[in-house]
Amino acid sequence: EHLVLVALLHIALLGGLALELRGGLFGVGVALGLDVDLPDLAGVVGHGLVDADGGDLHEAGDPGLARALDGLQGAAEVDGPLALDVAVGAAVEDEEEGPDAKVKIDQFPRLGRASTISFPGIDAPTTLNGRVFTKPRQWIVLEAKYTTFDQLVEQLTFTWHVLLDSKTATTKDKEALAKRAPYSYFTQTVTYVNIPRGSHAASVCLHPSYFEQYGEPKAVGLVITDSKGNVLAGDCESEIQKIQSHPKSLDDAFWNKSDIMNAKANADGDPMIERRQGLQDRSKTVWSLVNPNDYELVQ
Repeated sequence: EHLVLVALLHIALLGGLALELRGGLFGVGVALGLDVDLPDLAGVVGHGLVDADGGDLHEAGDPGLARALDGLQGAAEVDGPLALDVAVGAAVEDEEEGPDAKVKIDQFPRLGRASTISFPGIDAPTTLNGRVFTKPRQWIVLEAKYTTFDQLVEQLTFTWHVLLDSKTATTKDKEALAKRAPYSYFTQTVTYVNIPRGSHAASVCLHPSYFEQYGEPKAVGLVITDSKGNVLAGDCESEIQKIQSHPKSLDDAFWNKSDIMNAKANADGDPMIERRQGLQDRSKTVWSLVNPNDYELVQ
């Protein structure tokens, strides 16, 4: 009888340990009757984090995930085992799916005079009234190259932020130039659709009149988002001393900094930066005729 009692005690201890590993590890009481398999939680907790391709990220657990699990535990205590199974399954699915697409910016737009170029021109033997301008005019053409890794991306949105420096304007009207703000800010949003995997280009342009009146681009920012608004890539480059290039966070980019965008140029309160319109998607300009295969369809 003594041997039988010892054997039963060992069986009970082993059974209790198994139940603790299956239910108690995540703070979920065994008394609730929950059946949570550890492999199902590998993408949610601790060192089992995985990326969208199923690879191990080798990262410590996110405290936000721990709070989320605390919330799941509370739901389980109220609603029972089924609610916890559904909630954990949804969390794993979201972690594995991630954003709609993976994107990498391969080449950022050039700044300054390097971003200006004259259109090659389409010469005709005759015109109705003859040419008005005999000298070529310089466009501001901002081009970025990027790579997508998904087989097909339904939609990508590019948001551009551009600062022109009035000191570099080519106008000879010095009186008008003196009345303008030191910098002019332009922004434009362009959405491309049906993007196959591979290398692509994105571009916005400013008509020659903007270069002549408001100057060269001295700071450019670009943010790429997916159809859900998730930021996939972004950066900023600047030749302006007080504007940071390659900020660690896009929250620190110049267009998100009120102390920069609302700065005053003088004691009279004149703005340092004046907001203007006129930045156009390339497809709406004559530049759409140049290398059209590099660009995807604009929505």
